[in-house]
Amino acid sequence: MEINKIVQSKEVMEQNDTIDRLQEKESDLERLERHLEREQVQLIVERSKALEQAERAKKRLKRAFEMSR
Repeated sequence: MEINKIVQSKEVMEQNDTIDRLQEKESDLERLERHLEREQVQLIVERSKALEQAERAKKRLKRAFEMSR
């Protein structure tokens, strides 16, 4: 029983830490939106996601090519 309480306590602490980090990210986004227009922030996020997706696709293709040699 005591071990379960310790594990649960650790899980709760990790969840609280995750919540704190997410709240900080939300605050950061709100700061950006105050200084830039919301549309500009959204455009930056969308472009960043597209770039990350392209980089992942490039890595997958490179690995596939290397494995086919």
